Amino acid sequence: MMQVRRITAALMGICALLVASYIGMELAEPGVPVTALGALYATPPGESLSASGASVSTPVNLQPRAPTVPGGPVGDVEIVIDGDRELYLPLESVFMLPDDSVFVRVAGAGPGQFDMSQDDGRLEGLGGGNWVWHPSFTDGRADLTLRNRTNGSTFVLRAWRLTPRSEFEDGWIGSFRVGRYPSSPLGGNPIYLPPPGLVKVTEANRDVRVSPRFRIGQFVSKQSPNLPSYLILRTQLLLKLEVLLDALTERGYSARSFHVMSGYRTPHYNVNVLGNVQYSRHQWGGAADVFVDERPRNGYMDDLNGDGRVGLEDIRRITMIVDSLENELESFPIGGAGVYRANSVRGPFVHIDVRGQRARW
Repeated sequence: MMQVRRITAALMGICALLVASYIGMELAEPGVPVTALGALYATPPGESLSASGASVSTPVNLQPRAPTVPGGPVGDVEIVIDGDRELYLPLESVFMLPDDSVFVRVAGAGPGQFDMSQDDGRLEGLGGGNWVWHPSFTDGRADLTLRNRTNGSTFVLRAWRLTPRSEFEDGWIGSFRVGRYPSSPLGGNPIYLPPPGLVKVTEANRDVRVSPRFRIGQFVSKQSPNLPSYLILRTQLLLKLEVLLDALTERGYSARSFHVMSGYRTPHYNVNVLGNVQYSRHQWGGAADVFVDERPRNGYMDDLNGDGRVGLEDIRRITMIVDSLENELESFPIGGAGVYRANSVRGPFVHIDVRGQRARW
């Protein structure tokens, strides 16, 4: 195993040199975009302090707030899991340790209004619109489906099995290098504690959706092109991206999904390969670097403002909508939004995160 790890580490070192060699190179053909190799850029504010530092943009113990989004999947009926997380999208994901259970409450529904079924594990009815679901994770994931008999709408809660942190060995899961999370959370904020585990992403599940528009494989760390890989995602990030896409569409932009340039990053990749800071929200699955890539679909940001050029003004169209959503929707997931200009290997993009405090750069 140690020999495999040394080989893997050596290969990653070569990859790091290759990535570094691309930075600053001119395109072979001017105007032809190159698919992003990974984001190398300035540190977002609030992520550069040491463990003992006090963060201005991430107050101690401030958790990202659950969003209030109009037009949920079942009208005035509320679906709540684990006591405080209200669900809004037709498909939402939850990331669980193998022995965990999910408590589901359906509020505002009439007797017999909902059918509930699971494709895996055991479902217990507790009465009063309350259930507890015990997935067995036969395939590493499981679905719980709720169907509203009144209007025919359905909702799927998809549970993903976490490989527990206790199975990591010296910063590795088998031959996959995770690295080490900071020993102390930033400013004492619990959202910077090490995640309880990571989801295994394979060829078999890479195209499985974690939300209506996103597949789990879009968020894997770019440290290796090979699978299996491992990641963690914050469900609030997925919700924020989905709501943002809805808002773009409502304002007349063609945005069926985002191109995810960078999603989850392992601490090893973020710090040792990219040279980034140790408290980047990417390491906790709470950040994504994205852009709209529809017309044409070419791996490059679209010309949203119609001026015939692609640049920061197009990215700022997205951040302006983020600003308006924070003002219009009570408890919309608060976080960072940063714009990054193009360089020789990639186009402009926007960083979106759910750190729990507004930050702009």
